[in-house]
Amino acid sequence: LALSQDTDTMEHPVRKWLREKMSLFGKSTEDYCAYGMEGNPVFTQRLQTLQANIMGLSPRPVRNLRIFTETVATSTDGPTQLFLDTVNTKENFWGSSIHES
Repeated sequence: LALSQDTDTMEHPVRKWLREKMSLFGKSTEDYCAYGMEGNPVFTQRLQTLQANIMGLSPRPVRNLRIFTETVATSTDGPTQLFLDTVNTKENFWGSSIHES
């Protein structure tokens, strides 16, 4: 996904996709906030950059975007261990988990 755009000739692809989906409910993308979590620190810098770039767009594709990096959701309160997949680069480290394999 390219984060830059030529504002005179095209709509940002994220905004366009969200606008199309939200119009089904009579809403605008600016009526919504988006939140995400990613535990794997490999993605921290990329996701922080994505968040900053999207929040810097005008108009924004959503009212607010917040990505919690190096954060996971579990049924247990408190710190947890993340087992990192460091070998499946082709699959974007899809084996990372809070469960030891």
